[in-house]
Amino acid sequence: MVWEVVVPLRLAILLALALLFILHFGSTWQFHRSIEQQVQALRMLTNDEQVLQPPRLICALAMRSHRSDSDQGPSQDSPTTIQIHQTGEMRLSEQGRWLPFTATQDFAIRQPGFVWRAIFRLAPFIHIEVVDSYVQGKGRLEGRLLGSIPFLRVAGPSTDKGELMRYLAELIFFPAAFLNNSALHWHKLNEFTVKVTSEPDVGVHYNFDPNGDLVSITAPNRPRMVAGQAVETPWSCVVSEYRTLGGYDMPTFGQVSWQLEDGPFTYWRGRITHLETDPGN
Repeated sequence: MVWEVVVPLRLAILLALALLFILHFGSTWQFHRSIEQQVQALRMLTNDEQVLQPPRLICALAMRSHRSDSDQGPSQDSPTTIQIHQTGEMRLSEQGRWLPFTATQDFAIRQPGFVWRAIFRLAPFIHIEVVDSYVQGKGRLEGRLLGSIPFLRVAGPSTDKGELMRYLAELIFFPAAFLNNSALHWHKLNEFTVKVTSEPDVGVHYNFDPNGDLVSITAPNRPRMVAGQAVETPWSCVVSEYRTLGGYDMPTFGQVSWQLEDGPFTYWRGRITHLETDPGN
């Protein structure tokens, strides 16, 4: 009698585990597939509109950043997309612990767009996967435990704005876009500051020193999630450690902070380890 009970119980447990296994890998495959579709859409972005000439500070930065066999600098022969690989760490609150991550990020050159895919290792055999993106005018932030269990999903107008601002701030990592993206609008604010926008009220400031070197990127109104609500907050990014990667002289280390009333809250810092132009081609 005991044997008759134990066998069906074991079979039921095995069937339940098999079902969980199938659901896990099915959900993970679907998540990864959606990310890959975004990356493919990114690589299809083109734009034949005329590019607006940036101010002198930006042109000089773009020309200085470019390394090639010619002296012509970035041109319409520039890559369509650029992919970078990162390592870094991030925290969610001022008292929170730093969580290490590795990431891959694809950028579009001729139109605003990027896809950032990161893996955060929480413990042995436990990780979370995060996608942060802006594709075809829509922002997306989604996180999944083990790649399958959803625990974070943010979208909407505030997310669209915040992700577009991220793209504008990270132009420094793919300087070919300075002279090849017709969606960019440039505004010289003073001798050392240039504002770049793509939509009204969506822009960042590039701040230079007297030598013409970029020292920081700032924004007075980037959306920040506070208790489930988007609050426009001053924001800044400091870059350093210039190296030549993939033919571009670029900063490889960045540190990002919210400028709060009681002082800066640094929540992200990372390093670029590798760069590819037009990956997958």
